[in-house]
Formats: sequence, C-alpha cells, structure tokens
Amino acid sequence: MSTLTPRFLLIGAWNPALSEIGALLAPTLAESPLSSDFEVVGVTATVFLEKKFAPFWTELRGKNPCVQLVGSFPKGFSAQTLIQRHNEDGFFRVLDGTGLREAEPALYEALEEANRLRQDLELANMLQEQEKRLETLRGDLETRVEKRTRLLAESRHNLHLRSLRLEGLRKALLVVQEASSLSEMERVLNESLATTVETSWIRIVPAPQDSEFERQIAHMDGFAWKAVPLWRHQEKIGAAFYMRPKDRPFRKDDQDFLAKISEAVAMALDRLTKIGEAENLKEQWDTTFSSMADPVAIIDSSYEIIQSNTAARGKKCYEQFFNREAPCVGCKRGENFSLAEEDRFIEVQSQLLTLDSSGQSYYVNLYSDRTEQRGMEKRILESAKMAELGTIGSSIAHELNNPLGGVLNFAQLMLMDLQPEHPFHADIREIENGARRCKEIVENLLGFTRAPRSDEIREIDLRDVTSRALKILELRSKTLGIDVRFSFPAETCIIPGHLNLLSQAFKNLLERSIDSVLNRREKEATFKGRLVVDLRRVQDEARKREKFVLEISDDGLGEGTTAGRHGLALQIAAQILRDQGGDLEVSSPSSPDSWAKISFSRPVLES
Repeated sequence: MSTLTPRFLLIGAWNPALSEIGALLAPTLAESPLSSDFEVVGVTATVFLEKKFAPFWTELRGKNPCVQLVGSFPKGFSAQTLIQRHNEDGFFRVLDGTGLREAEPALYEALEEANRLRQDLELANMLQEQEKRLETLRGDLETRVEKRTRLLAESRHNLHLRSLRLEGLRKALLVVQEASSLSEMERVLNESLATTVETSWIRIVPAPQDSEFERQIAHMDGFAWKAVPLWRHQEKIGAAFYMRPKDRPFRKDDQDFLAKISEAVAMALDRLTKIGEAENLKEQWDTTFSSMADPVAIIDSSYEIIQSNTAARGKKCYEQFFNREAPCVGCKRGENFSLAEEDRFIEVQSQLLTLDSSGQSYYVNLYSDRTEQRGMEKRILESAKMAELGTIGSSIAHELNNPLGGVLNFAQLMLMDLQPEHPFHADIREIENGARRCKEIVENLLGFTRAPRSDEIREIDLRDVTSRALKILELRSKTLGIDVRFSFPAETCIIPGHLNLLSQAFKNLLERSIDSVLNRREKEATFKGRLVVDLRRVQDEARKREKFVLEISDDGLGEGTTAGRHGLALQIAAQILRDQGGDLEVSSPSSPDSWAKISFSRPVLES
C-alpha cells in the first residue's frame, strides 16, 4: 500500500493503478472530499457535465487557488463545449484516456504547475509585504528627519534665549540683594529684565495687600501681567507683579524664569522685613525686659550676669537670687528646672542663647517663685485625693478582696475540673477574667492613695520601663491572641524618674489599648487585633533639642476606653507622667483611632 499523501483527486472512472502514484480515486462527485491538500483534480467527461461540478470546483479553488484541473474526454466530445468550459474553469491539460500511461505524466506536470503557482503567490505576497514595510519605514524616516530638524531649530533658539536669561538672572540676583528699599528693588529689577523678559514695569507688594492689588489690575486692560507669589519657608509674604504689552502674553518658559527671579526677590524682601523686625524687636525687648516683674537675667558659662532687669550686672546668679556662694544644686542651664531653697520653690525657665561667633554660650533665665502656688496645689491635690480616693480605696479593698478571692479561687478550681471543650469552660474563664479585672481596679485605687517613698528618683532607661510594662501584660495579650509589636532604638533613652510609677502608668495605657481591641472583637468575631508600641527619638523644634516619644496605638475601637474601668487608670497615668516631667496625649472617645503619646524631654548632660 502506498504511503504517499494524496495530492491528486481523480473523480470518475480512472485507472485504479493511479492510486499507486498518490492519487485519491472517487467514483462520483458526491463521494469527493473538499480539501485544500489536493493540488491536482482530474475529472472525466461524465463528471464534468454534472451540474454540481461547477460549484464544487469554485469552492475547491476558493480553498486552494493554485489547484490544477485535468480532464479526460473521448475523441467525439464536443469541441465547442470543451472550449467554453475551458475558458470558464481553466483546464491545465485535456486527455483522451484515463489509463496510467496517459494520465501519469499529465498529473505530474499539473502538480509542478500548482507548486510553481504557489511559489509565485507566496513571492508576490512577500514582495507586497516588504513594499508596505519599506513604505512605512520611509514615512517614519521622513517624519523623524522633519522632527529632528524642527527640534534642532528650537534648541538653537532656546539656547540663545537661555543664555540671555541666564545673564539677566545673574544681574537680577545681584541688584535685588543690594537694594536697600522696596522701591529701589522694583526699579533695578525692571532695568535688568527689560531686555530679557521685555517687562514694562514691576511691582512688589507685601502680603496681605497683594490680594487687593491683584483684584485691581485684573480689571485693567492694555497689558499682559503675571503675578508670582513670594514665599518664606511655607509662609506667603507677598507677590511680584510683572507687566508688559498686551500683544506679548507670558509663555510657559517666561513663567518659569520669573519664578526663579521671584525666589531671589522673596529672599531680598525677607531680608528687608527681618531688618525692620529686628529694629522693632530690639525696642520691644528693651521695654519688655525692663518691665517684667519676675527676675530675668542673661548669664554666661561662668554664671556671671551679663544683663538683668534687676540691675545686678557683674554678679553671679546664685549670689544675686539665692544668696549662695556656689552654683545651686540641680541647676540645668539651657532647659527648664526647679530649685528648692529651704522653704522656697523656684521655677527657672532657661534657654540657650548664642550672641557671637566665638562659640561662647549664654543663657536667658526667668526666675518664678512658685512657693505659694506649689503649696496650695499640693494641699488641694492631697486633700482631695485622700478625702475621696483614700476613703473609697481602703473601704473597697477590704470589702471586695475577700469575695473576689473566693470567686477567683472557685473559678480556678472549676477550670481545673473542666475540659477546654466543655460548653461551660468559656463562661468560667470569663468569670475568672472578671474577678482578676476587679482585683486590678482595687489595686490601682490603693496604689493611687499610697506614697511610694521607697521608689526614689534615679536615672532610668525608658526601654526598661516599657519592657517591664509589656511583660506584666504579656500573658494576657498572648491569651487573647493579640499581636503585640514593639520597636525600641538601639541607643539608651535615659531620663530621671520613678521606675515603679512609670511602669504603672505605661501598664495602664497598654491595658487601655488591649480593651480597645476587645471592643472591636465584640463586633467582629474574626478580628484578631494588633497593638504597636514605638519608642524613638525626635527633634523638638520648639525647644531646639531632642525628646523621647513613646506611641501606643492599636487597630481597635476607641469609643468608651476613656470611661468605665479605664477612666481612673487614665487619670492615674496622667498624674504620674506630669509628676515625672512627661506629657501625655490620648485619642478622644469620638475618634475612630485609639492611641496614646507620651513625651519626655531628653536631659542635657553637663560636659
């Protein structure tokens, strides 16, 4: 059996031996397959005269335009019919027999013709595709050449314009910095920009008059104008108005150039403003310094008074104000501190001041006698705390500790007997947690009324305080499945304070965040919760020094966390932090976020 792929389709009574050369024999037109794989189709006169042959041949040529037609007709067949059909169907070869000897050469020649036509068709398509591609490339090349030519011309023009404007910018920077008044600045600036920007006149208007001036010129006609705001840091100090003829509107490059000019104008205007402010401040300082009731003194690094409103120049500050022969114990120049001298309590606000370029340090000290105020505040606080919380704390402790201990013991005994999967296990666990919570409230009340004298002030590391508070609540947070993340700086964070009291304050704030997470978990069963503790150093711009900031944040619901069981704990934490020289900020109950921020000024160490 032949293994050749059929390339010939012979329809009708053809010699069966032709199948050996790769021909597919179909007795009738109905049994003939329509396939584009056939390169040559042979038909007999009977098949040729069928009405279905014409559409069959048309469809086959639609599938394969290169297919060739070979016909076998008897010698008596009508020549006129054959010529007519040849013109319509295009016979490659007409045979007078269907035998192997006559048909085989004709079929192979037709196959070669079909292959040749196919190659020609593919070549024509390739050439057509290449022509299209060449045409596209030619169009792209022409477009690029045209664009490059245009860009080159524009670059030359812009280079020339930038050279002119660079020179104008240099002149403008020089003249505005040398001007001694606003009118002089406007004049010299207009002279330097007349050739580069073609300005007719320039006005520099300080804020807030610049807004009214802009409204006025907006209704004027006959010229084009551009207003450029003048900024000092993030503050608007005025605007520069540039005018030129109406037929010369300001372009984008003009606006960019004027923006650079206006930066120099802003610096020059700021310089003039500061000169005037300095003169006014000097007069105000002299008047204010002399009229202050509390003593104010400027001292140097050796404690000598340079200037004072008490006319004590030349003396030592500790001699003048405290009748001492040596510097005061606890003196911290450059920051706020307090001094206790016998029955007096003095608050000193000290600020570092640099008066010359030699590096000599000076300090401005304001001395405020807070003896009476301090005593009154202490008496009021102690009396209110001891009268209210002392009575409540002592009575509640004795009345509640015994029943709470019994509830807690029985709950723990029941938990020992119940398996974790028991339906009552969760309820008993909740009873145990509630008893523990009540016990913590009692302990907080008692701790607030006690004076922990055994806990003396010393230098402590805020990292240790925070770690201690976290360890106290570690069991509870892990039991509740709350993700606790903390970040501490590598360097120490040393402040003076009470370790136990600060640990209690931090613990109260951490418990507040944990309960905030539990508030959200009550509304969202699948919620886990996260608590973030971040301790870092930041720059205090107001005091020009570093401070330590501890931020406690969570992703829970903050409503209600400042009331109820945490109302007293939050007040205790706030009081402790105030006594230790810290600042506390917390989120409000209506805020969607729950956070607390604690700040401590970093102590300045004496060299």
